[in-house]
Amino acid sequence: MQTVTVPQPLPMGLQAAVAQAGHVLIYMDGNWVADDAAAVSALITNYSPLAATQAAAIAQVEAQLAAKMAAGFTYNGVLIGIGQADIININAMGSTAMVTLQAAALNATVPAWPANFAWLPQGEGASLPLTAQEMLSFAAAVSHYVSALILYQDILVEQIKAATTVAAVNAVLAGASWPSS
Repeated sequence: MQTVTVPQPLPMGLQAAVAQAGHVLIYMDGNWVADDAAAVSALITNYSPLAATQAAAIAQVEAQLAAKMAAGFTYNGVLIGIGQADIININAMGSTAMVTLQAAALNATVPAWPANFAWLPQGEGASLPLTAQEMLSFAAAVSHYVSALILYQDILVEQIKAATTVAAVNAVLAGASWPSS
């Protein structure tokens, strides 16, 4: 093993790039050492942390979306779950509300909207009583919020991919302003 000079702080992804090139770069006894100092030094000289920074930033954005989805959506002061199963149920009841409201115009017979229907909160808290019309408004609000989160994630990912410097990637993350409920 031979000593090599490594920039400090260690650029993101450098050790992985060295390993991918088939070499070893480790910190040992207070020095950075490599199996082939000349080859690893050349890799270090030509290394750009942009791809690793972009990958880490995209993972961060994906984690932020997951956290936003897990946090739920506040509607009329009630925290509502917006996980996959919740969205399926909200869409199903939104469709049921629409059919209920349009049944007469369609000359169709459908069951009446449930009396005292209420959407249950995420976790503890008050339930959300909803008429069929209110259910439609609620389902639309949830749908718009979830869509806004997903679209914003897509926008951030595209901006990160388009960034040509680490500073530009960091600026995208620093300027992020997620939709809120």
